[in-house]
Amino acid sequence: MQCFETQGSAFPAIDPDLAQLSARTRVELVQMKNLKARTDGGLLSAPKAAKKSAKRSKTSKKKPRAKSTKKKTKPSKSKKRASKRRR
Repeated sequence: MQCFETQGSAFPAIDPDLAQLSARTRVELVQMKNLKARTDGGLLSAPKAAKKSAKRSKTSKKKPRAKSTKKKTKPSKSKKRASKRRR
């Protein structure tokens, strides 16, 4: 409070007409920027994202599969069945 009493008179009084004109000017500036952005298509304000390189499709240029060879098995001996005994 003491600061205002000593230095409060150093600041000029706020002119309401000037404050209103300043606020209106700021609003018009924003409106003009929006209009310019719409007419330019937003090319200057927002740069387009870089195009991604095309990914190869999964079906193109497949490597041929190596032919699998069947594993040779040793011939197994047949199991002998236990013969049923008759009484």
